[in-house]
Parts: sequence; C-alpha cells; structure tokens
Amino acid sequence: GFDENKKIYVHGGFKAYLMGDRKKAENIDTGKYKDIKDELVELYTSGECDGYELIVTGHSLGGALSTLMAFNLASSSKIRKILGNKPVVNISFASPYVGGKVFSEAFKILEKAGRIQHIRVSN
Repeated sequence: GFDENKKIYVHGGFKAYLMGDRKKAENIDTGKYKDIKDELVELYTSGECDGYELIVTGHSLGGALSTLMAFNLASSSKIRKILGNKPVVNISFASPYVGGKVFSEAFKILEKAGRIQHIRVSN
C-alpha cells in the first residue's frame, strides 16, 4: 500500500486551477474539481450513465489537468463506489509532467489496484 504520511507534490499551477488556490484567503473558488466531481456523481447516480466508462482526456495543458483530475477521481471513495470495478481511464496527449516521484508512486499503486488506466501519447 501507499504510505499516507508521504506528501504528494504536483505542479502548483495545475493544482491551483483544478483544486482551487488555498494561498489566497479572499479566494473562495473551490476550483474545477469539486464542480466536475459533483456533476459526475449526479449523472452516475441518476442512472443516465449506466454502463458507461469514465474517460478523462486532454491535450497539452489539458492533458496535465486530465491526468490530475483522473488521479483524484480514482482516489475518491465516492467515485470508486459508483464505478465499481471499472477504472477511471485517462488519455493524455502531449502532456507535461504533473507531479514528482511520490505522485508517480501513488499513481502506479492506483494502476496496480485497477482504479486507473493511463495512456500517455507524446511526440
């Protein structure tokens, strides 16, 4: 398993955009992740997505954000319950690196557990 005491470092700009910027006290924006996750939970629990896989994709900056998004969704117990044994699938094109060594270790653990599948297309 993964040592939960390890700090997972990811690119600050990607994290701030997706998860919200906690450094600014006046910033109430929770980021895009919560909104997207809430919408996905609503769609899947309503039955509108029965039988569908969850695929997250992007190119360049969008590829980096899709990787971070897929990682967080695959780590979510709520999403895991909804998807059952199906993994979150991430297809990124020409994406810059998202995180450091510990991020990579955690990502690989999710892959081995069948909770995420990642196809990274680079040129």
